[in-house]
Amino acid sequence: MNIFRTAPKSENSAERNIDHYWRRYYSNELADWMQGRVRSVRIPSTGIELNLDIYRQPRGDAPVIVFNHGGGGYSRMFGVLIRELYERGFTVVLPDQRGQGYSEGDRGDFTIPQLIENICDAFAYVRKNFAGQIVLAGASFGGGATYMAAARMVRRHGLPGSTSAVPDAVVCHNLFDFGRIEEALALSRMGFLLRLPGLAAGISRSLRWLARLAPRVRIPFRLVANFRHMVDSRDTDFYNLWKRDPIPLRFVTLRYLASVGSSPPAIPFEEYEKPVLVINPVRDLMTPCRITRRNFERLGGPKEYAELEYGHWSVSPEFAHAWVDLLVDFVSRRIRKAAPDG
Repeated sequence: MNIFRTAPKSENSAERNIDHYWRRYYSNELADWMQGRVRSVRIPSTGIELNLDIYRQPRGDAPVIVFNHGGGGYSRMFGVLIRELYERGFTVVLPDQRGQGYSEGDRGDFTIPQLIENICDAFAYVRKNFAGQIVLAGASFGGGATYMAAARMVRRHGLPGSTSAVPDAVVCHNLFDFGRIEEALALSRMGFLLRLPGLAAGISRSLRWLARLAPRVRIPFRLVANFRHMVDSRDTDFYNLWKRDPIPLRFVTLRYLASVGSSPPAIPFEEYEKPVLVINPVRDLMTPCRITRRNFERLGGPKEYAELEYGHWSVSPEFAHAWVDLLVDFVSRRIRKAAPDG
């Protein structure tokens, strides 16, 4: 069954409504399912109100997954994965980061440290309001940001196991180091510049200087990242709809770009001690697979690695099922209490 609609050739005023465009990614049945179960809450974070979409299980002690979107996404783009997780017994919480999705903040004007703080604040809300164990997860930029947020929480609150203020496990679909300008360039359209020795450091210095001079100058996001590669050829209908979606970022500021390669994690990969599952989509043309693999190998604590035969992301039910299979297997073995049934 095809749960995604093809992109229409024309739009009327109702279809352009920002609040409801997300429904066009799905069949009416799935969109109605999401709308009937979601509860949106607002929490304070980095001086703005952050939107969290919550799909809560009836069982009070159900495990919770906090899922973080990437640079081209927002919470309601993950409906297929949300339902798969929910039907496996998870409460699902999806934050929209600052200046993205349905959260407040100037569109595209944020830094990586602010994004990390958003994730930490969302986690703190979940820990306060839910009894189950919490898995912190993310994809694309959200994968790297998930690790960084977990590392910041461990740095703030002590070693894993000594407090409930850190995630019970971490799942990173893509993993990169926001403290390395070389990785930031490799993830962009400018990866070819890495062939010139020493140029990366000069670019980093120039970006930081420009960000201090004109921090809010906006650059078209498509000049930085090739979003055509966010999915592979099996998900063309989704991509055609995404291009017309009024919610995803289309511009980003210089201070955002400067922060991408100059924001190292609070704890280096080699020193993190909490369980981490790294998922690497091997047909990924947006994030070089070698970067995710290399950063996985740097992790010093309990870790597991899995590959999926998909592009950067996929919206197919088969992908969601395989992705959740990996997560459930990981959680059931790495966290003491039983995970949901698979």
